[in-house]
Amino acid sequence: MGDISMLIIDDERSNREFFTIILKSEYPSLTIHTAADAKEALDLLGQEGQYELVLSDNNLKCAMSGVQVYLETVKTRPEYTDRFVFMSGLPEDVMKELRSIPDEHRPLILTKPISIDTLVNTVRSYLGSDKRQ
Repeated sequence: MGDISMLIIDDERSNREFFTIILKSEYPSLTIHTAADAKEALDLLGQEGQYELVLSDNNLKCAMSGVQVYLETVKTRPEYTDRFVFMSGLPEDVMKELRSIPDEHRPLILTKPISIDTLVNTVRSYLGSDKRQ
């Protein structure tokens, strides 16, 4: 899987660490970057290269939500349109923020708490099971 990477955006360190541990156990060669807030996420998303998947909490406890990070990112990096997955304890709030996005490009929303199986299966669907190592 060498050059495959993903970004996890969550303001709670314990969530970032948990998701990283689980996903690295499933995909040992996956490169996982993390961001604790919108500014850090936008900095990483604006850099050269790209992530196959961005797993983002929506409630980032800062000036921007995860959806706002998504909308800002796809303005200049349209390749990310279909690479975001949101996590939220309030999925209806995420849906309200995403209502302007056409259905075929609307990101997946996982409802917290997220089971390990759901997390792994969601990432597998984006990265492909043939890329496992």
